[in-house]
Amino acid sequence: MKPAIFTVIIMMTILMKSYGQAFNPDRAINSVVQIWVTNSQNTKEKKVLTGFIWQNPNQIVTALHGMQAGWKIEVKYPNQAFFREAKIKKVLPKADLVLLELSSNEPSLPTTILPIKNVFLGKVEFGEPLYCLGISMGSSGIPSRTLSKGFLQPKETLEFLVPQNVKEELRKTTLGLDLDIIYFDNGNLLPSNSGAPIFDKQGRLVGIGNGGLEKGTVNISWAIPAKYISELENSPASQLPGNASSSRMLFSTSIIVEESGGDLEKTFAQSNVFRPVKTKDIEFYKTKNRSIVDLTESSDNPSNIIKLNNEITRQFNIRIDLDKIRFDIYEDIQNGVIVVVPEGLNLDVINRMTDEEALTVRFESNDFTYLAYGVIKDDSYELNDVSMDEIIEFLDEEYFTVLSQAFGISGFYVADDYTFVDEDYASDRKTVHISATGAELVYSPMDGRQYGISTYITLLINQNKVILTSAVTAIPSDVLMNAAQFGINCMGSNSLGVDCKRFLDFYSAFTAAHLTTFAY
Repeated sequence: MKPAIFTVIIMMTILMKSYGQAFNPDRAINSVVQIWVTNSQNTKEKKVLTGFIWQNPNQIVTALHGMQAGWKIEVKYPNQAFFREAKIKKVLPKADLVLLELSSNEPSLPTTILPIKNVFLGKVEFGEPLYCLGISMGSSGIPSRTLSKGFLQPKETLEFLVPQNVKEELRKTTLGLDLDIIYFDNGNLLPSNSGAPIFDKQGRLVGIGNGGLEKGTVNISWAIPAKYISELENSPASQLPGNASSSRMLFSTSIIVEESGGDLEKTFAQSNVFRPVKTKDIEFYKTKNRSIVDLTESSDNPSNIIKLNNEITRQFNIRIDLDKIRFDIYEDIQNGVIVVVPEGLNLDVINRMTDEEALTVRFESNDFTYLAYGVIKDDSYELNDVSMDEIIEFLDEEYFTVLSQAFGISGFYVADDYTFVDEDYASDRKTVHISATGAELVYSPMDGRQYGISTYITLLINQNKVILTSAVTAIPSDVLMNAAQFGINCMGSNSLGVDCKRFLDFYSAFTAAHLTTFAY
């Protein structure tokens, strides 16, 4: 009996020990700080990033690329209402790390802060869940992000992760391409997550949030392993290198303050750049702005974007300057979804806090084109396992019928050539693209013209939740016939014409709907 009892005691001890060492965000948050780096000459530009308290209360580790020579560095500790000035103590350029130290005249620190001392220096295994605690744009708090350790062959360095054009950009920074990294293949960092602590499930620090590789609308992220902190502490360098400015591949965030001497917290909370767009099901943050050319060049599947572009321009016999078509990219942190919005347009909430709550984009001086985003949740729908015909039936009930009634037409014809499914068997989710046109023309008493109605729908299907994006446009039938017969040139100054404006809005809306995707 004694060996059995001894075994039980040992097992209970191991379980209690592992339970006590599990990642606890309530505890870990007391180690995370906000960092503001301000241009001391005019106070208009401020970089925002994350850091963590290291070993003792006066020391902070963060990302080097968020620093700028001659700029003022300020740190906000957990549960504090004010910032404290800090200075650079050590730098490790090859690992993009900096060690900050509070200025000597700062007031006493709160007793609740917890310097990080529990560090794991070994290899993080493939598939292991990791947790980032970092500043998030527009959030008054610090949300966690769940990441997954990826696999990179033959070696887990930037040299084998990024394409040649990105390598050239990163060579302009201090970051070493042969540096060991922690590569994430599930989940990604957001702007302002530079310098954020990355914890494992035991609550140990394993890395420091650093950067992301753009792949179309999404980003692939990495962290700097915690083992480099010891090199940082022993580094002989204490001055910023000349090329410490950030690359767009390395996520730090800048904001513009309208008036000098403004309240930092108020600016952070009120800035449109940092404010999320939220419903009860969706919480979107604007992460970047890119042209359709940028998105195509960096996409894993550029042919998918090019195909839609060719279909639209060929079908409607229209010439468009794609370099001028730009989009704001939004990421939803609740569902892991990316949507794009034509540059300069607002993503607004309608029917707030009702069952019909959704997001819309209205086009300037064009009531005939719009975008809509919504979440459909119903246990009776299991669209992962159904055929395209069944998905169309689902849309007939949930979407086409409502749209038909709004326009006073009998229904919509689905264009089979532009309708397809992208299926991710590993994650049991799918992306469905559907294009459809109205069964009849719609007469408008406002101008006495008839309009052709078109819609493009993207469904992101994940278990019993469906994220629906729809673009709807109406173009006068005489304009469509004229374009088909003679073509329409919307290059250069011609893009300002009324007909070109209609076609450009139509192109932007359909492309935006097409680019809705899973973030990871």
